[in-house]
Parts: sequence; C-alpha cells; structure tokens
Amino acid sequence: EIYLSGPYDDYENLKLFVSKWYLQYNPARLESIKNTLNQPGVLTAALGYYRHILPPRQVYLSLSGYSEEVSRHKTLTEGTVQVPVLGVTATKDVAVCDELLEYSATDENFPAGIEFHKIESGHFLQHEKPQEVSALIENFLEKASR
Repeated sequence: EIYLSGPYDDYENLKLFVSKWYLQYNPARLESIKNTLNQPGVLTAALGYYRHILPPRQVYLSLSGYSEEVSRHKTLTEGTVQVPVLGVTATKDVAVCDELLEYSATDENFPAGIEFHKIESGHFLQHEKPQEVSALIENFLEKASR
C-alpha cells in the first residue's frame, strides 16, 4: 500500500505500475484510478484480494517469471468450490502468469466444473476489454441458470 501510494501520498509509483500492467496504457485513466484508490479503505480492499488468494512466494515467483516454479504450487484454493466457476485470465498479464489459474483447477478442487477463457489483455482485463469480459460473464451465468 505504501509503495503504490508513494512516500508523499502522490501515487507516483502507481503511474509506473499502471503503465506496465495495462496492455494499452491510457494516461487519462490514471487520475480516475488515483481518485478511486484514495477513497478510505479502497486500496486496502483492492490489495486484500491478492493477499487472500496468492501466498507471498507464489506472487514473487509469478512476478519474477518463474512459471515452472509456480506450477509446483498447484492450488489457489484450500478445500473445494461446490459451484460452477468461470476463470478468465489475461494473456499479457505481467503480474500473474495466465497458467496459474489452470494449474490450480483440479477436479478435486472444483467438482462442479471450471470454465476457462483467455483474453489478450494486460492485468486489468475488465478495464481493457469490458465488452468481452461482460459477454463471458453473461454467457456463463445464463448457462449456469439452466
């Protein structure tokens, strides 16, 4: 959190982060992201997602490009997920290798099934490809509700 917000709470480091993690970086979007993350509790909540699903060693290895090592740690979940799951990954994500979700998806962990889709995008695929992501979610929910 301190890294992203910067030592002077100017979010200067966020600019570096966003410019590398978006496949098609749009400087105009940076101000909106800064304003959102600057709201009370938002940055902590946004980073909490990653803290919960990825052990620190796995994050480090993924960021460092060690996908073979990441493959040895084959689970993102403990226990099982009893409902159908939609997994969407970005092929150009510099933070999390797109194989990570596939490595973690075993029949044992996801007995109701997991459906994978890869989108050519950077880390923030819901911002870069909103129509494509929305269509995948809508189709998945439509199938799941039958």
